[in-house]
Amino acid sequence: MSKIVFNFKNDNKEFNDVLERRDIAKLYAKFIKNLDGHHVIALDAPWGSGKSTLIEYMSEDFTTNKDVFVQYNAWENDYTEEPLISLMSDIFTAFKDKKYIGIDKMKNQISSITKIGKKGGSAFIKGTSRALLGESASNDLNDVIKETMKIFIEDNANTLFKDIDESKKSRKKFKEELIKYTNSILKEKSKDKLIIIIDELDRCRPTFAIELLENIKHLFDIEKIIFFISVDCKQLAESIKAIYGSGFDADTYLHRFFDFELHLKKTRIVDYFYNKIKEKLNSIYFDELIEFSEDSINTFNLTIRDINKIVNETCILNILYNEANKLYENTHNTKYFLSFLILKYKDPTLYKIFQESKEYLSDKNIFNKLNEKVKLRLFFSKHLKFIINSMGDTTSNKIIEKTIKSIDETL
Repeated sequence: MSKIVFNFKNDNKEFNDVLERRDIAKLYAKFIKNLDGHHVIALDAPWGSGKSTLIEYMSEDFTTNKDVFVQYNAWENDYTEEPLISLMSDIFTAFKDKKYIGIDKMKNQISSITKIGKKGGSAFIKGTSRALLGESASNDLNDVIKETMKIFIEDNANTLFKDIDESKKSRKKFKEELIKYTNSILKEKSKDKLIIIIDELDRCRPTFAIELLENIKHLFDIEKIIFFISVDCKQLAESIKAIYGSGFDADTYLHRFFDFELHLKKTRIVDYFYNKIKEKLNSIYFDELIEFSEDSINTFNLTIRDINKIVNETCILNILYNEANKLYENTHNTKYFLSFLILKYKDPTLYKIFQESKEYLSDKNIFNKLNEKVKLRLFFSKHLKFIINSMGDTTSNKIIEKTIKSIDETL
């Protein structure tokens, strides 16, 4: 398996692409289109690092060039019991919207897949993808249904081997039909590959994610189909260990699904935070927030997703409370809201102490907690000086009280 990291400078300073994702997306799209055969590619990056944004840019590129592609959000389909049917349904919907040929045949194929899953009954291998995968599924995944299989064998010994044989035939038929249908679409569009993008796999239930990967490996290992999967492998591996045990080699298990791994380079997330504040929040003192942005990221290890959530919620609080109930000067309000929202999501233990405190500035629990974490204390002393330096200050206590009350009553 190859590991590839793209690092290059982009002079585009436009806010919406401050993370330099657009050019990276074009590079990845070009990389995919230059591949031959069947491949599964992982975009491996931490949760909240901008993978979904990059995928949107890639989709724009594929759309502009009229490539044959489908975008599937795994997280949005996580509630279903059948990853295969869910994926095929999204492919069908996308092709129908694009008015590709042979849609009726594909619809019938999805219908037949459903019947295959029902043949064995709910006690047999729990569903469609398992029935289709048959013996190709990993031993690891088989362990999950071991007890169910014991019960099934005892009650249905006469039909078990017949069902297994049918599942093998069904799997073969599924792949034959998929090859035929894929080739017909590619011929119609004068393209040489079908690109299937899967986003937010790492947010799914581990069982859903595993089963989806197993389906891709064993049912979609077809020439001219390329999968591009957005995932935080480290996070998903931890989730898998929660199922199979801490001794399970989840990293090796996961990486066997991928032919290539792409990694996002570290970006100037500080620029993103500052630009997000500037775009969303109405303040004339933005320069004061530049250092605040950098210190917040360094202290609390904020991700892009954290920043989006915190800034959007600060925007709501500013609109609701700044005009009707002045807490302090506007920029200070913004700092207070940002700081305590960051605390709420990144250090909930300390935030809870603030919630339960009556005299914030003389509360020993608060200062003991701050003293335990040097970086946290430095952050508060630098950006919210009254918390450290104005012990007993009634006005400061009121500001903190109003800030926390505003957050708790609104969000």
